[in-house]
Amino acid sequence: MAKYINKILNKFSVNNLNPSKTPIDSNIKLEPNKEKARLLLYLALACRLDIVYTTIKLARFASNLGDLYLNAIKRIFRYLKGTINLGIIYSSNATSYI
Repeated sequence: MAKYINKILNKFSVNNLNPSKTPIDSNIKLEPNKEKARLLLYLALACRLDIVYTTIKLARFASNLGDLYLNAIKRIFRYLKGTINLGIIYSSNATSYI
């Protein structure tokens, strides 16, 4: 997972951003705009449930992103950088509880 996060940070040239302790600023208000961008939906749903809310919130405007959204996406990148070793590990050896 850390390797995948590093790959994303490098791909979008944001590996030099300062880490963030939270994936989104609770004070921003997102509204539609006119530019496009890509999101981190796979990473959010596959192994980083801590960014699902933020990613889904941004995904609503994926076809109409502006600077506010790009900054919110950068915040996710900064959060991932600061929490790069966190995530869910799936194992076939896990004991299940009911």
